[in-house]
Amino acid sequence: MIRWSATIWSALYAVFALSWAFGASGYPFGPADPSAQLSALGAVPAATSAPLLAIGMTTATVVALLMSLGTKAIRPLLLTLAWLVTAALALFLNDGRVLMLVGYLPIVLVGAPFGWPPVSYLDKFDTANLNQFAIVLGALLWLAATLNYQRRTADACLSCGVGPRPVPASATPAAAARWGKWCAYLAFLVPLAYAVTRWAWFAGFSLGLISEEFLREGQENGLWIAGAGLGTFAALGGLLTLGLVYRWGEVYPFWVPGLRGKRVRPLVAIIPATCVAVIVTAAGLGVFIRMVGRVGLTEFIVNPMTFFPFWGLALGGATVAYFLRRRVECDRHAVKVPASL
Repeated sequence: MIRWSATIWSALYAVFALSWAFGASGYPFGPADPSAQLSALGAVPAATSAPLLAIGMTTATVVALLMSLGTKAIRPLLLTLAWLVTAALALFLNDGRVLMLVGYLPIVLVGAPFGWPPVSYLDKFDTANLNQFAIVLGALLWLAATLNYQRRTADACLSCGVGPRPVPASATPAAAARWGKWCAYLAFLVPLAYAVTRWAWFAGFSLGLISEEFLREGQENGLWIAGAGLGTFAALGGLLTLGLVYRWGEVYPFWVPGLRGKRVRPLVAIIPATCVAVIVTAAGLGVFIRMVGRVGLTEFIVNPMTFFPFWGLALGGATVAYFLRRRVECDRHAVKVPASL
């Protein structure tokens, strides 16, 4: 199913894109988007971007189909195009709104019995925002399908990716443990820095990052309550990242009821970590681009969201290292890789 996942998703999205190009309603990009300021296509008229999107998705469907069929004759070209499509979905069309909607969900669930926040969460799921979830799903399916094609056409193990060629020195479990730890620490510190600023603003300290007027306004309208909640969940997420390099990421610790002492299946950590890495990186790049040239150097440097792309990339690196460390558990890996490796 993985080998066909990108083909099916791309074909479905191409149908929508073609309908938008011919004037159908519901186009999720362009100036009509309620959150156009977040989107890379927000300032591009639909008359221009919709046909380009249709052409791009139709081309992507053809590429995905050829990969699904296992075409080897133009393997380098297909892999190049496939990784470009994956990057475009993950970092260009995805603008980070999924991160905001998912981040606010715990706050909404906790505050719902108390009538807070005073807005309908479901109203946020309009066409443009639902499209962002589809884009994130597409990026993940393309990632899985591209890796599947890359391994199938290289006679590598579909589970662990090890093939006839020797494993590079940087990809051995010992090496991955070393550089993966630094990635995990960075992926822990960036959201912690973000959380500290939101906790400080909730407590009434601007830290020199925002004006006193904006600080008071946020205290009056409850903005910093939501911010403190987001910061708390970001910090907890950063803490969970450390599981990618510590023992409790491989064996469930005592505080996990019903599972303590049992082995953690690698995909249980890899799938959510990959999803978060994709949406955090996209959200961070959006903030980074919007801030460049529009704020002073000091504000740019001290704003913790400026470093969100590094959070996402570090989390992605830690996830890759976790995979490299734990793929030795693959039975087919044990057969394919000589003992000397």
